[in-house]
Amino acid sequence: MPKITRESIIKKRGFPIWIKGDKLTLYISNYQSTTEYLAKRIGDKEKIICELCCGVGITLKELARTFKYVIGVDYNKKVVANCRENAKVFGVSDKTEIILGNISNSKLFKKIRADIVIYDIPYWNIGLTENTGLEQNNPNLKRLVDDIKKLITKDIIICAPPYYTYTEAKKDFGRCECESIFINNKHDRNYIYLGSLVKRQGTTKVVL
Repeated sequence: MPKITRESIIKKRGFPIWIKGDKLTLYISNYQSTTEYLAKRIGDKEKIICELCCGVGITLKELARTFKYVIGVDYNKKVVANCRENAKVFGVSDKTEIILGNISNSKLFKKIRADIVIYDIPYWNIGLTENTGLEQNNPNLKRLVDDIKKLITKDIIICAPPYYTYTEAKKDFGRCECESIFINNKHDRNYIYLGSLVKRQGTTKVVL
């Protein structure tokens, strides 16, 4: 198996070579193709969207082009600094606010005003052996989503690992929609839609 490097991640994911971010942060980011797809599906020039665990801003960049305004939240100072720098170079800093904060503290949500929230689950079985167990750092999903619903909005997208399926999401949240995202014939992740973002209940396969 070829060694995973920062350079190989940038090439495989379709990121620009100048992108700011370390290997882990880039590895757990969405592919360029998935961010474009998501922005096309949910984009709304009249609405504000917030991404929790925004990383270095790969998804925020596309959302800024299809939404009125975007808010990103991450707990890591270096990641937030890289995200702000990337937003400048992408030319979307005037439509972007990046907040340094820990999403495990629900008090943070009281300061956020958004029509839609994306929770991009940061850690799961990502295949980098030196990071085994990082998924334990994630907050409890059901409690987090309940806090988002109560304090920000009921229109939520969960960017989840492939093994978190429609069955689990329906059990946790009731009415929902799951899109299974395939890239290069590999099941890369699932998008779980809640609230008014649900177009149809069940699972749909999306090949990018």
